[in-house]
Amino acid sequence: MANFRVHPQQSVEGKGPGIDCIDIVNMLGDYLDGDLSPETAHRCQHHFSECSYCRRLFEEYCTTISVASELRDIPPPADVRTRLRSRLLEHLRSGSQK
Repeated sequence: MANFRVHPQQSVEGKGPGIDCIDIVNMLGDYLDGDLSPETAHRCQHHFSECSYCRRLFEEYCTTISVASELRDIPPPADVRTRLRSRLLEHLRSGSQK
């Protein structure tokens, strides 16, 4: 598992309680999905305008989503499915608990 270092907390005060870098990391998906309250989304935007670390994180996250959305599903070759099904059935029949 990759080590993920969170930028030291940098609270950016705005209307209401500040949002720090850890908050941004925890809320980034909800922010992009539009699931945050308008006030919280505004505080995130303010934080992005003040914190280059979180702004870069946001940009990289958006790029990753964009690239991933362009990937296409590629079904496995038929022989892979057949072999996998055979091995699974064999495992179930043997009662293995590996």
